[in-house]
Amino acid sequence: DDDLTGKDEIGTAVLDCSVLYKQKVGEEREVVLGVLDDKGGGVQGKDKGMSEVKLRVKLERSVLGLVAMEEEQEAWAQGERRRIVATVVSARHLPKMDMMGLCDPYVVISMLGSESKTGVRKNTLSPDWGEDVALPWVHSAGEADAAGDVQVSVYDWDMGSAGELVGVARMDGGVVFKRKVGAVSEVTLELEGVGKEGATGEAVV
Repeated sequence: DDDLTGKDEIGTAVLDCSVLYKQKVGEEREVVLGVLDDKGGGVQGKDKGMSEVKLRVKLERSVLGLVAMEEEQEAWAQGERRRIVATVVSARHLPKMDMMGLCDPYVVISMLGSESKTGVRKNTLSPDWGEDVALPWVHSAGEADAAGDVQVSVYDWDMGSAGELVGVARMDGGVVFKRKVGAVSEVTLELEGVGKEGATGEAVV
């Protein structure tokens, strides 16, 4: 109860999460929980009924920010090859990297020893790209499982020198290949080792 003198605890209800984890992914159900006082007894309302809280709960799952899909991945046909095409959407909360400006960011995406980069966005800490990057082809389910990480690196462009690393994020390429062909997910990745003073930053692909 929230009033002018502070918050008075009415009671507590406890939900056993281990039971929820056994229900079907995506299934929604209502749960009614009895409210208990600090001695474990039921809390009685002004109308003499026992106090209760009703929740609607649903179990979801995700892998590295990718919402898992129920559809099975299609079997690989003989001679088939597949690749990941990533759209670099944006980055946010980048640190200031330049003495006379903000940051001139660009993104390098690499996998299986191959890398591609976006264009440079000048003098911004919140760049937008909307640029597609095609990663290398893989030729079997085994190659896909062993693809390793997709590395997303943000650099600050400097004239006449190599770009200065702003931060790095990774996602499991093998997990991406397990998704249904043609499925699209937008993933927000937190950048590690961001900037010169350990600031936070994120990239959306």
